[in-house]
Amino acid sequence: MKYFNQTLAYLFKYGKGKRFFIFFLLMLPSCAIFAYFFPLSRHFTFFFDYLRTSYYSWGRLWLDFDHSAISLSLSFVGAVITVFAVAYVATVITRHVRVGEFGFPKLLYSVNEGFFPALSVTIALMALILVTHTVYTIFLYMWMRLANKIFGLILSLITFLGLSVAVVYLISSLILWLPIMFYNGLFAFKAMGVAFYKSRTYQRFFFLPNLMHLGILYVVALGAHFTRSVWFVEWILNALAYTYFAVVTLAFSVISYCETESITREDLAKSYFGR
Repeated sequence: MKYFNQTLAYLFKYGKGKRFFIFFLLMLPSCAIFAYFFPLSRHFTFFFDYLRTSYYSWGRLWLDFDHSAISLSLSFVGAVITVFAVAYVATVITRHVRVGEFGFPKLLYSVNEGFFPALSVTIALMALILVTHTVYTIFLYMWMRLANKIFGLILSLITFLGLSVAVVYLISSLILWLPIMFYNGLFAFKAMGVAFYKSRTYQRFFFLPNLMHLGILYVVALGAHFTRSVWFVEWILNALAYTYFAVVTLAFSVISYCETESITREDLAKSYFGR
């Protein structure tokens, strides 16, 4: 939990919450788009309605998670905004840790510096979500075909939790991917290999914090499910959960990289000497 505690200190303690608030605002637009079209609370709604719901095909089940043609098209817009937001936020954090200056460089400069790392991570994340959701709905459709609905619900919940843990483990294995590209200038695939190799030693520092983040995400999404009668409240709660997860994960990746590589954090030095 050492890296997790240092991440929370970076976001909330040293800057008195201002850093988190600023990063939160920068990541909010893209997260709000995904929260509107792909709310996590929809999964909990599915489980609560499981016993009285049926689907005539797997494709219908896949699409029922708000994956209409319009939402899939507009998700591309959200992905583009995400690339720019991740590039900018990651550049600000990396620059702060490297030289100890917390500021906001020109947008084009920051995006240019972090565009390809952010693009690589965003594409990989979108692909992971798509593949995971496809596998997930295939199993759900199989369990829904069982004669015993209660048993099918139990298997569906186990599948949901099992895939969640697997995704967290994979994200933890690649948590250093983005900062490795930023610090070393490696191409995406080579940096991915380096990140995966390094994670074998430090996985115990990465997995539990990321699992805790996901737990917080699920708790908020569950609360959003109970507000679904007021659509904008459900949307806001999902957006807040997505944005929190994105900001903390970005900061966690950079802080963890500095710790694993024993890189001196100039943001701490500046704070210590009061400059």
